[in-house]
Amino acid sequence: MNKEAMLREEIKKYRDLYINRTPKSWEALKAASKFMPGGDTRGASFFYPYPLFLDNGHGCRVTDVDGNEYIDFHNCYTASIHGHAYPPIVEAVTRVVNRFATALGGPTSLLAEWAETICRRVDSVEKIRFCTSGAEAGMMAIRTARAFTGRDKILKIEGGFNGLYDPIFSPINAPGLPKSVQADQLTVPFNSKEVAEKAISENRNELACVIAEGVMGVAGQIPPKEGYLEHLQKMCQDNGVLFVLDEVMTFRLDYGGLQTLKGINPDLTMFGKIIGGGFPVGAWGGRRDIMELFDPTKGQGPLALTTTARVLHSGTFAANPIVATAGKIMLDDLTIKEIARLNQLGDTLAAGIQTIFNKLKIKAQITGIGSMRSLHFTPEPVVDFKAAQTGRKELMHIVHLGLLKRGIYLPSRGLFALSTPMTEREIHTAIGAVEEVMNELKSLIERVWPELMN
Repeated sequence: MNKEAMLREEIKKYRDLYINRTPKSWEALKAASKFMPGGDTRGASFFYPYPLFLDNGHGCRVTDVDGNEYIDFHNCYTASIHGHAYPPIVEAVTRVVNRFATALGGPTSLLAEWAETICRRVDSVEKIRFCTSGAEAGMMAIRTARAFTGRDKILKIEGGFNGLYDPIFSPINAPGLPKSVQADQLTVPFNSKEVAEKAISENRNELACVIAEGVMGVAGQIPPKEGYLEHLQKMCQDNGVLFVLDEVMTFRLDYGGLQTLKGINPDLTMFGKIIGGGFPVGAWGGRRDIMELFDPTKGQGPLALTTTARVLHSGTFAANPIVATAGKIMLDDLTIKEIARLNQLGDTLAAGIQTIFNKLKIKAQITGIGSMRSLHFTPEPVVDFKAAQTGRKELMHIVHLGLLKRGIYLPSRGLFALSTPMTEREIHTAIGAVEEVMNELKSLIERVWPELMN
């Protein structure tokens, strides 16, 4: 049997096992597909042969519609840091719903308390504004940088995901994007100081900002090399370009986010995911002089009647009482001690999985920092997007299905996102599941991907 036939047979075997365990998910997808293309409204949730439909979640576990229980390392792509149905948030949100419903036509003190909590945690954020998603935060951060500098071009990291806004979407030639946006987007590989330095200095008079994730998320939890982010910040400062740090995923890694961990001070920061306590959220903030572009009182006389800021931002459900309440509780309960514990569990997970790869002589790796990790089946050091793309996607697909069979729920791209309800028990269960799957697949790897064997 040739390699292609062996691979097809193995994929079919794992898919059949998955189908036999999840018939109700298949029925649910067919029903949903009558009214939604693909049966969902979130493209990242899909995987073959079809995604799990979940019925409930409590703590660090979720249950699908067939009654199968999983330890949840998905956690809505890192958003659910306190797991599911977190009692303090459930209780507080219930009180707020009874008091306010979902949104009001004016601000509340809850919003101010939430904003103060973030600003006090993050030294670089003097003022902040809220929206309803990380994607919207990216859009507004770019608009802010353009308004402040009077320039249009954006430099971003190749393969980085900073939201769905056209000028920062990747790839820039994706279907639906106008060709006109290509002239305003420059890309450089992650972790290359030299290439970034050249691009910034050569385009300094046209660049509004450099936007970068502290750890590349969608690309596979790729951490920055020592001094890389610091160098980006210095190059921006030296050339009069704003530095925008995307902390939508990485804010969980330290009390003040990755920027505190790395000792950097971006001009603007994007937030999302965990700051909403499980509800739709986004935010961006930074230096006072930049964020005052949104202050409608600046430059107005004592008898002013206009209420238009220099840059307009609004949103019907932005920073509504429910999200503000849940978000503040999430932050208050995510203490320095708890973050350290969660990061240590992530270190244990990474060390355990890498030990398995080494013992089986498989050239694979687990990247990331602290409580965010990703698997990569490639012999190449994963330092940027191109290196991550060398991973064997068919093997990752089989491993994903094998882990689901063993009660480990994670995104199909191999992300492990930890949550505070987890203990050593869940981590060692996950390590054991990975070991079982890799032992099961070693002979296939030897035959189909011999380059992955030492």
